[in-house]
This record gives sequence, C-alpha cells and structure tokens, in this order.
Amino acid sequence: MYKTAMLALIAASFATAAVAQKGGKTQPGGTTNPEVGFVRILSNGSRELRVSAEDGTGASVLHSAGRAQMFVSMGPRPQHQIAFSEGGKVRLLTYEVTSTSLKTTNIQTLVDMNTSGSQSFDFSPTGAHVAWINPRDYTIYLYNVASNQTSPLLTTQNRTGDATFTKDGESLMFLEEVSESDYVLKSVPITGGSPVELGYRGNIMQVEAGRTDDRLVLVYYDHTMEMVPAGGGTRVRLPNGYAPSLRCDDRVVIFQRAYNGGVSLHKYDLQTGLTSTFSNKDLYWPDYYPDC
Repeated sequence: MYKTAMLALIAASFATAAVAQKGGKTQPGGTTNPEVGFVRILSNGSRELRVSAEDGTGASVLHSAGRAQMFVSMGPRPQHQIAFSEGGKVRLLTYEVTSTSLKTTNIQTLVDMNTSGSQSFDFSPTGAHVAWINPRDYTIYLYNVASNQTSPLLTTQNRTGDATFTKDGESLMFLEEVSESDYVLKSVPITGGSPVELGYRGNIMQVEAGRTDDRLVLVYYDHTMEMVPAGGGTRVRLPNGYAPSLRCDDRVVIFQRAYNGGVSLHKYDLQTGLTSTFSNKDLYWPDYYPDC
C-alpha cells in the first residue's frame, strides 16, 4: 500500500545499503501473538513502531525514531519481519518472541532515498519480497529477502503511485498517472514482463488487495473508500478514510482518518456494516498481518 496520507512522491536518488541495528525497545507485558502493526506519535512528535492485539491491547514497541514520518507493512507471522519506512529509508525489521513480549533483533536498511518525503513500498504477503518505487525515474524495485539482493522490476512511462502485491505475492499492482489526479491501475508479474491494465481508473490514490480472493479496496483523493468484489461487480461504499488493511479473512478492514490535524484508527466489519474506533488519537498507518 501507499505509505503516505497524500500522493506526494519523493524525488531522490536510489541507493542500497545494509545497516544492522541491534536491540530495540520492548514494551513490558506486550502480546506475544500480535495481529496488527501501527505507528504511534508521541507528545514530542517522535514516532514508535508498535504491534498489538487487534483491539490495540498488549502493544510492544519495536522501534523508536525522531520526527521523521514512519509507515508499516507487515510480513507473515512465522517470519517475524516487518517492512517500514523512516524518513527516506525503507527498512526491514526482524524481531523475536520472548516469554512476555516481542524484541527487535535486527534492522536492515534496504534503500536510503535521502529525502524526508514519503515512500510507496509493500511487503509481499508471502514474505519473499519488498517492493518500492523510485519517483525520480519511475522505477519499481524488488528486494529478495532470501538472497538479500535488489533488482529493478519495471520502469514506467509516467509517474507511479501506490504499489501493492497481489494476495499470492506473484504480481505487483501499481497506479500509473494518466493526468493530474487521474491514475490507472496496472499489474506486472514479479518475474517481469509487460504490465496490464486492470480496468480501474480515476482519482485513486491507494489500493489494497484482498487476502482470500481478488477483491480490492480503492481509496480516492477525497478519502472515499470502496470495495470492488472479485471479478468486478457491484462496488460497495466503505466509510471514509485511507491507509486500509484487510484482515486475513477479508471480513474486517482497519483504516485511519484525519481530523483537526490529528489521526484516528477505525475498524469496519464488512458483514455487519459496523464501524468501531481502534484509537481516537496519536495512532496511524495500521496494517494487519497477511496470514491468520
């Protein structure tokens, strides 16, 4: 998913680095079976990467940073890895499960784009790859977790927006600009090849892939969200928001809203149509683990 609240693309040079960071904070009493990750804004403006139960309880702090923007993309549970951005860096965090909580053991910087702007990146639901977009030349890169290698996947003709993996991790969907605030959704296999259009176009700024089938959640510039069923069909209007993430069973979507300069987290039950509040302040960019 697109790791920013707005479609502000970064303009920076591509670089690859491998920086290990040992240790990491642990929140006493945190859950040992987390379901979501998110970012907390502290009173001084700094950020914390946290994981917790689905209702926000039992949170463990896995990384603390300064005021740089931070966004999160969760890998599969058994892998104990999370992709996140911190300022201009896309990073891969590895943690271990202790008897009472979680503890960070390593943080590797996959790319430093030398910017304070936002990034578009995503962690494959299989845990095999991390993808990100270099906005300077509209190139999409793939990092192979097993081989620790980065390679270009595709360079587009026009500005590239949000990128997200399909549920099987075999293809990457991305938004390519046609004109200002007008994007077309395309897909390309992770093995390379020519991208194909998926039949969705408009002022779309984010896309989220379903976990169990080919449904999509589309987010527009005005923060309208809608669910597109597998194979097309009638679109279902969701509550307004952005940064959506579908639970592993596709029954619940967690998302954020902006209000009066602040942020809040909410969950929407797709079966009951009920919205509940995860947090009404200081938390943003939620992401479910891709697997149950």
